Amino acid sequence: MTDLIDFKPAWIRSEIWKQMLDHWNTPKWKAKSLRNKEIRGRATGGKHTLGSQSYASMKRKAAKILGRELSVHEAWKQSRCRKGSRPLDKDLSCSSSLLLDVDSEGNTQEENIVWVDDRAEETWVKYDGFLVEKYGKERIKHPKFDEDLWSRAAGMNKGKVYGLGNVSDPCVHNREDPEIEKLNLVIKELVKTNDEEKERLDGIIATLLAEKEKDKADKDALLERMSQIEAMLTATVRK
Repeated sequence: MTDLIDFKPAWIRSEIWKQMLDHWNTPKWKAKSLRNKEIRGRATGGKHTLGSQSYASMKRKAAKILGRELSVHEAWKQSRCRKGSRPLDKDLSCSSSLLLDVDSEGNTQEENIVWVDDRAEETWVKYDGFLVEKYGKERIKHPKFDEDLWSRAAGMNKGKVYGLGNVSDPCVHNREDPEIEKLNLVIKELVKTNDEEKERLDGIIATLLAEKEKDKADKDALLERMSQIEAMLTATVRK
């Protein structure tokens, strides 16, 4: 999990991200992760080919190499097709300085892809068909993602839409969305305000402590003075 340290989501604070990684690296969590992996491996449908890598991490790494965000089409096939047959495998294995323009190349591997299971392929074929039916055959006119069409294509299972958490996660796909950007600014402002309030309270506490120390010093000085006066009076009486 330590290789994820540089892939912190923008909406998670650094100290929280570090705590999460420390938790994921504990033997107890690793054992739980392995057990769940074995359970997923026996399940029918819902499989992916990313191994221990998360969908979000795959997208970030791919975007860094390609110099652009992956489309839903690319991301789905990159996570649901067998390694070696995925359209972007060759490009993602290249250095970014040697990378060819993926957009200008024909997808020669498209016909040779091997899906991880029938459900992944069927869902994509249905979704792609719904897109053409609704928006026409010109891909340039298609939206980046249509949640309603995806829900129709994927179907529900235990109240959840298959694959929807991957392809529509706003923290992964819509960082440039105005509403998300606005929310990020609000969060930053709240954090700044909290930091300023903490600094102000720290200042008040420091002042109170200083005044307390001063009061103690004044009290000690007064007691010392009273002790001296008492000693003088005692000496006078004895005379």
